[in-house]
Amino acid sequence: NTYDTDLFQPIFEHVQAALHHSAAQRAEKYVSYRVIADHSRAIAFLVGDGVLPGDAGRSYGLRMLLRRAARFGVKLGFQQPFLADTVDVVIRTMGLHYRELQERRDFILRTVSLEEERFRRTLSTGEELLQEIMARPDVAANRVVPGDEAFKLYDTYGFPLDLTRDAAKEAGFSVDERGFQEAMREQKARGRRAARFAAADNTSLQGYGDTLARL
Repeated sequence: NTYDTDLFQPIFEHVQAALHHSAAQRAEKYVSYRVIADHSRAIAFLVGDGVLPGDAGRSYGLRMLLRRAARFGVKLGFQQPFLADTVDVVIRTMGLHYRELQERRDFILRTVSLEEERFRRTLSTGEELLQEIMARPDVAANRVVPGDEAFKLYDTYGFPLDLTRDAAKEAGFSVDERGFQEAMREQKARGRRAARFAAADNTSLQGYGDTLARL
C-alpha cells in the first residue's frame, strides 16, 4: 500500500528511532504511525503554500491536522513536541522536487513548532475534563457525550470537536454532534444580540454626548 513506499517510510523510520520502538511495536501502533506520517506531509505542503493555522477554511483544516497528529504522537509516547522533526523529514524527502519546501523550511518548522506547543498546553486539560464527563453516571449509562459538554470543551478550553470525537470513540462513546451544533448556534445568537445591544447603547451614549456638547 501507499504507506510502504519511500514517500512515507522515512517518516516511519524517524518515529520508530525517536521512540526506540521495535519492529513489533511499530506494527502494533500502525494507526498512529500512519496518522503522523500522512498529516506531516499535508502540514508541510500547506504551510509551505502560505497557509497558517486558524479558525476558517484551509487554516482550520491545517490546525486540525496539526492537533490530531500531535494527539496521536502523545498517545504513541512522545513527551515533547515532535512534529517539526517529522515535517522536516518530509522536507528532506520531497524538497528536491518541491523546492518551495526547502526555501521556506525555517518558516514551516517555526510555524509547526509554535502551533504544537500552543496545543499541548490545552490537550491534557481537555482530555482530563472529557474523562470526567464520560465518568458521570448519566453519561456512562448512554455512552454519549452531551453536545453542550462537547461545546464547552471547545468554547472554553479550546478542545475541538474532532478530538473529542476521537477520544470518545477510543473509550467506546459517541458524541451528540447535533447538540454540539445547537449549542454553537445558541452562542452565536447570544453574540449577535450582545452586538446589537452594544451598538444601540453606543448610539445612546453618542446622542447624550452631542447634547452635552450643545450645552
